[in-house]
Amino acid sequence: MKYTTSFFIVMSCALFFIACKQKPVDRNTLDFKQKQVAAITQLLSEKPDSVGLRLILANELDSIGQYRRALLQMDTLIENDSDKYALWLIKANMLLDSGDTVSAKENYRKAISIYPGNEALVGLTEILADEKNDSSLVLAQQFNRENKYYTTYIAGLYAAKTGDAEKGLILLDSCLLQNHQFIKPYLAKGNIYLTKGDASNALLTYKKGLDMEPQNILLLNAVGKSYKRLGKGDSAKAYFAKSLLEQPFQPVINEDLKTLNVK
Repeated sequence: MKYTTSFFIVMSCALFFIACKQKPVDRNTLDFKQKQVAAITQLLSEKPDSVGLRLILANELDSIGQYRRALLQMDTLIENDSDKYALWLIKANMLLDSGDTVSAKENYRKAISIYPGNEALVGLTEILADEKNDSSLVLAQQFNRENKYYTTYIAGLYAAKTGDAEKGLILLDSCLLQNHQFIKPYLAKGNIYLTKGDASNALLTYKKGLDMEPQNILLLNAVGKSYKRLGKGDSAKAYFAKSLLEQPFQPVINEDLKTLNVK
């Protein structure tokens, strides 16, 4: 998510508050994040009109899987300012995190009705493509001329989801020719290879994406799963561990690690 300068100022204040209230701890743990949420909640109780603090709290709650509480914070913000594209977009992303794709679609549509921003358009068209809904292709035509690689990406994703893997790969390659730094096609291409049982090519593709964005959680997990598929448990554990350093709350990845540790 992108925030304003004032957001980061408030975030700095919140982190300073936490540092003053507790002994030094590893920040890359779920325990730290939970304490951070408690501290920000206390700050918000003292400054209930702070939009920045409420956004921070919602984001942190989302990051530890407390989706209901996160969405309540977003509802409060939207109730006070329902014409803000960013608020509907953030809420849609949180709904998607929680697994509620139906509500996520509704909120992406609301955001797009206010402003047809790339983030909301991608979010909605990805869901529709995943559902094999060809309206994703129609909606993807709304990307402006400078961002037509998004249109190609959605077409590739839709082709793959509807069973035409080869067309999907061709379109995703075309997308990368238009913008080789766009991360999503690497993930989509790798997923096609993995679905076809070609874990080696999937791994190579995911790693190309990681070269562009080394801390991308989805790519780190995808590399880990590819290594797991290839029977390279130690390498899989290393990438899952890197992912958990970025985002400690990931129940599925924790279960993968447990399975690998048992072996």
